[in-house]
Amino acid sequence: MITFEIFALSAVVLFVLYKLYSVLGKDVGLKRSPAKPANRAKLGSKEVKERSSQKEEQETEEEDEEAPIFTGPAASGLTEIYAADKNFSSSAFMNGAKDAHEMLVEAFYKGDRDTFRPLVDDDVYAVWDEAITQREKGNETPLEYSQIRVMEIEEAAIKDGIARIWVRFDAELLEGTREHRTSEVWVFRRDVTKPNPNWILDDIEPAA
Repeated sequence: MITFEIFALSAVVLFVLYKLYSVLGKDVGLKRSPAKPANRAKLGSKEVKERSSQKEEQETEEEDEEAPIFTGPAASGLTEIYAADKNFSSSAFMNGAKDAHEMLVEAFYKGDRDTFRPLVDDDVYAVWDEAITQREKGNETPLEYSQIRVMEIEEAAIKDGIARIWVRFDAELLEGTREHRTSEVWVFRRDVTKPNPNWILDDIEPAA
């Protein structure tokens, strides 16, 4: 009887140990559920794609908001200038051109070469210098700047980094109480590949 009970007890112990081994296995505690990291990878990839897409859309919207829309006959040329120089602003340029026109005309009629010399091309300076010399020899009365009646961009272009803008000026000048009207196209030039933001007067043409 005792032998049978010992045998039965041994069988129970062996059965329990077998069950534990089959359940736990040799690598208990080392296995990881494959579903979780796969889900994380998919989620992470989806988040990255969504963030990348949102960033691209935001950058596109910012570019669209910042890019100016030019109109008029010089629109294509102004667009090309802006493409080469993102700091270019047609309104800022026109404000500067207006101030330059007034200052240069006044300097010319006053014979103030020092003022207009750094702001004009060599050819323009040579013509103005000669005109001032002839006026002084003939004791002519210089005109006075009055106002601008018309100011508009007629043309714009850029080639090899050199931007040019043609601006029409219809202005009034005074000789005492007598009024003189002028109509000219001033050509402003700037090298957009250089940091210097200043434009210079490159040429003066009669308005059509």
